[in-house]
Amino acid sequence: MAVIDFIEQQSLKTFPGGPRALAQALGELLSRVQATPVFPTFVNYPDIVARLFAHVRRTGLFAAGLLDAHVERLELLREAYEAGSTGLVSSHNDPVPSNILFDGERLWLIDWESAYRNDPLVDVAIVLDHLARSPELEDVLLRAWFGRAPDEALCARLELIRALTRLYYAGVMLSASAAASWVTGATDLSAPTPQEFQQSIREGRLKPGAPETRHILGKMFLASFFSGIAPPGFDAAV
Repeated sequence: MAVIDFIEQQSLKTFPGGPRALAQALGELLSRVQATPVFPTFVNYPDIVARLFAHVRRTGLFAAGLLDAHVERLELLREAYEAGSTGLVSSHNDPVPSNILFDGERLWLIDWESAYRNDPLVDVAIVLDHLARSPELEDVLLRAWFGRAPDEALCARLELIRALTRLYYAGVMLSASAAASWVTGATDLSAPTPQEFQQSIREGRLKPGAPETRHILGKMFLASFFSGIAPPGFDAAV
């Protein structure tokens, strides 16, 4: 249990120095979290991704066989993950924008219910996809977190972890749409581009938090699992 003062939240868009300074601060924040005494062990990250995705397949949300290619790629990634496994560190495991608050002076991480020891790149991958969405900002965040420019081995490991985190959030979104009984037996995995999705949100054709929006966002994360193109951040859609 943690008890803190009430935080008068300000938009991350108001962070002094703009997106570059925010990326720097986020990298430093993740570094501090990972330097704390190591959290307890809970589960191997690819295992929890696989469990959640297996649940999505059982819901009947999609037609039988439609997600087989995702399962095959996930198994390859699980093997690569274990082969390149490094030391585990204290991790938040869900540092999406809604869990990162700015009080006008500093950043706060909240909602620690998913915290446990994990691969150090899991938190980094999640923050990069949601809050450092350009090569320049990615470089700033990685240098602030790593202490220097990342090498090729770290970048390759990061791409593997990003695929896993994207499939995890696909599972989160699609589990929510399945629970709302929005659709069953779907045979179409096509998804809009991030730009098209954001335009639909701005024009009101998609409503933040609606089952349809979560379903489409889940399919975008599925597409990103293969393409490597970052899906839209949760802040505009959840």
